[in-house]
Amino acid sequence: MDKKLATLLQLEQNGKNCENLKELYYLITNETSKLIDYDQAFLLGPSITSNLEVVSISNITTIDSTSPFNQWLENISLNISKSDKANIIHPIDTHKELDKIDQSSLQEYVFGNLLWIPLKKTQNNIEVYYVLILSREAQWKEHELKLLEHIANSYAYFLFANRKCSIISNIKDFKISNKYLKYSLAGFIIIMLIPVKMSILAPVEIQAKNPFIVTAPIKGVIKSVDVLPNQSINEGDLVVQIEDSEYKSKYEISNKILQVARAQLHSTSQVSFLDYTQKSKLSELENQVQLKIAEAEFAKSELEKTKIYAQQSGIAIVHNPKELEGKPVEIGEKILFIANPDNVEIKIMVPVDDAIFLESNTPVKVFLDNEPLKSWEGTVTQISYKPELTIQNILSYKIVGELNFDDDEDKPKIGVRGTAKLYSQNVTLFFYLFRKPITTLREWIGW
Repeated sequence: MDKKLATLLQLEQNGKNCENLKELYYLITNETSKLIDYDQAFLLGPSITSNLEVVSISNITTIDSTSPFNQWLENISLNISKSDKANIIHPIDTHKELDKIDQSSLQEYVFGNLLWIPLKKTQNNIEVYYVLILSREAQWKEHELKLLEHIANSYAYFLFANRKCSIISNIKDFKISNKYLKYSLAGFIIIMLIPVKMSILAPVEIQAKNPFIVTAPIKGVIKSVDVLPNQSINEGDLVVQIEDSEYKSKYEISNKILQVARAQLHSTSQVSFLDYTQKSKLSELENQVQLKIAEAEFAKSELEKTKIYAQQSGIAIVHNPKELEGKPVEIGEKILFIANPDNVEIKIMVPVDDAIFLESNTPVKVFLDNEPLKSWEGTVTQISYKPELTIQNILSYKIVGELNFDDDEDKPKIGVRGTAKLYSQNVTLFFYLFRKPITTLREWIGW
């Protein structure tokens, strides 16, 4: 008996030294065998749903909550915990306390005698409830139950003392009892309901509004681009030259053919004065001369189109003129833009993840990189319905807007970038702060 007493005291001392619930679980299921002989020990603790779940099994390090045995054990524990004997140590009467399904499962698991040991501690309206189930082939003796009753009280106290290590326990123990806490919570809820303007930040770029598009009037290869980026251009200036060797050859050949046709017409008209039979050919030759004249004029017009001139004054918008040289172009293919530097608009690319409800005339505030201390006011004029990939390979919606200028105010230069702040309808402060977490959570849980 003295040896049992020493073991009991040692178990209590070891329980006091446990630093967390995991160590205490191991002590309860494995070290208790030094006090009482048993084959297997199962410790069940509270879950989020307030039911009992298996938290530790003797000689097993990892608990599989989906295993049929653990689910069976949790099921019988739930049934017994609702009975009159839930709070007393007693051998489980498998015939009375288990239904037929649980009895048949018990035979599959080949258990002998099961002992129900509740580990319950209540203090300051806080309750900790665990259950330790022991199994062995031999019958349970009265003096063993007395020892287990004593150590069970100690275990319950240790579990209660270590409940702060459990997040679930903290959630269950949380109570709004302090009036200042109540007032703070009420104030927080009221603040979260304050209406605010929904807004997002997105990259913005100044672009030309309604620029003149210089296109290829003929099919060919670009010989040279005679303007530089942002270069001032006057109406009638040469901007692009297309390789003209082929068109020059066609023009020269068409002129030669025209000269031959005219010479043939002239000689036939001279001969017709002596030979009346030649007069019948004059009408046909005259038609051929007119056709050759039209072909020569067409060849001349195509040769003239190899030089493209500016149709309006402005500045050239072209990325790299050298890259265009030698590039084949089709009729109507875009080459560059000529824009009015005083007629500009903003282009905003809003990523799909940041998209909010926007309408035309929505206010916009623009901060340009070259003037970080100055802001520009504007409004949305056009919103694309379909997202597109940006240069950074980000799927975004294209939004076009106009800036509000004074008559004497300098306009921002085309191509300048910055950040735009777009405003939407009023929302609560809670939604404004937690919109992205809510969206991410919804995508994660599929709600």
